[in-house]
Amino acid sequence: MSQRPPVPSAILAVRKLVDADLDVFFTEPHLLDEPSAWFGHTPFARWIIRAVQPAVFVELGTHAGVSYSAFCMEIKASGLGTQGFAIDTWEGDDQAGRYPESVFENFKEFHAGNFSEFSTLLRSSFDEALPGFADGSIDLLHIDGLHTYEAVSHDFNSWHSKLSDRAVVLFHDIAERKNGFGVWKLWDELKDRYPHFDFAHEHGLGVLAVGGSAPRDVLDLCRLEAPLASKVRERFEQLGDRWRIQSENSRYQAVLKKEIDAGRSEITVDKLRSDQFDARLLAFKNEIASLEQRVADLQARLMS
Repeated sequence: MSQRPPVPSAILAVRKLVDADLDVFFTEPHLLDEPSAWFGHTPFARWIIRAVQPAVFVELGTHAGVSYSAFCMEIKASGLGTQGFAIDTWEGDDQAGRYPESVFENFKEFHAGNFSEFSTLLRSSFDEALPGFADGSIDLLHIDGLHTYEAVSHDFNSWHSKLSDRAVVLFHDIAERKNGFGVWKLWDELKDRYPHFDFAHEHGLGVLAVGGSAPRDVLDLCRLEAPLASKVRERFEQLGDRWRIQSENSRYQAVLKKEIDAGRSEITVDKLRSDQFDARLLAFKNEIASLEQRVADLQARLMS
């Protein structure tokens, strides 16, 4: 029997591309109509959930829920027994601005319909929520609150005792340096003490393997050598760009639709005003014609 020819490398590459394990990177995230600087990191959020498989996941600073939903999507899709907690006052701060109550109410409704079986929204300050967590209980912590150096340092230090020996901590905005942002400064201090990996896109995301027994996949990510590490960064950025751009387009289309609807309403009002004006003008013309007829009748009587 003749041997089958070897499978071309191009076909092998295509088979890898359609591997079901990659679906996680191409799944559309929730809340694309919400403004967020986190859409570019949503594919990595799903990867890190798979890598850590946390028993307890906590997010400090949730806003509209884009990042938290990305984590929760993978918790749900993977059938993990993770307990998730989103902690926020949902009032905003000096950097992000103040939130209307609708921000919380909208996410609360969305959360109830999608993740409430394993997730809890805690509306409080980060410090007020601390006593509700046992020491050594949190496997994955995402810090995305007030971004001053003092605030993020306080958040990391105050929650440190709650981290497990497997713990991984994520810091958003490590590449942002304007408007009082100081996460970059804390990141520079911490990355000398722990295994780490970082992304520069979407204001930066830092991955810190804090636990002494951090998951192997996370440690392997942190140990990638420069050429491969750069390619990983590039590809996650490209994957995230799709959702960032789609979110921007979604919000642009919503604004455009609102403007079109407003324009149509204005046209309708203008037409109504025009119709009313035409009716009044016609009535005025009829009244003039009536008066002219009365004058003509009166003149005729006077001349007879």
